[in-house]
Amino acid sequence: MKIKILAIFIIAQFIFIIVPSSVFAGDEQNPEITDYEDDMFKHPYFKVPTRSINAIDILSAWFYENQNESNFLFITIKVVDLNYLFYLRSTYFITWRHNYYVYDARLCTQFLGLYSITVIQRSYPNKINFISASFDRQNNLVTFKIPKNLIGNPQPGDILTCTRAASAISTTLNILDFYFAFDSAPNYQASGKNYIIQFAR
Repeated sequence: MKIKILAIFIIAQFIFIIVPSSVFAGDEQNPEITDYEDDMFKHPYFKVPTRSINAIDILSAWFYENQNESNFLFITIKVVDLNYLFYLRSTYFITWRHNYYVYDARLCTQFLGLYSITVIQRSYPNKINFISASFDRQNNLVTFKIPKNLIGNPQPGDILTCTRAASAISTTLNILDFYFAFDSAPNYQASGKNYIIQFAR
């Protein structure tokens, strides 16, 4: 009996070792980034309604791919309650590093909903491209859909590191972009888990 249990244990360990870590991709149950609720910065003199604060209060974020759309990288940010006031701008950020470059995807809301969605290659030379994103208000999700050719064409086995998410509420005037509140995940300049690319584009 002891020999059988030991054999099962050894086989389980062997399977765990030989299965590539890319199989254990991020999802809502296993996100690369997690954050505490109601831990954001709030301006001490300008009060923002709780409903709008909840719209940028990050709980988690995860990277993933779809084999049927292998030329895209998807990233989802989950917040407490995805609502925002029409006269305030809500912005959602996600950043990561691949090879020698840092990428920053962002979505900004404005009076009529989506205002701009971009991915920025931060390392020299800077490049800005427009991408797509979507809201799922029922499940409080913001999802980016990013063509891989805009982010260095990562190949299966490539590792995306230094994963971070952030969000903010500000005015809608470009000449006076004043922040009323913002959240950072994870906190204290830490990074989330790495993500390993699974599919070739």
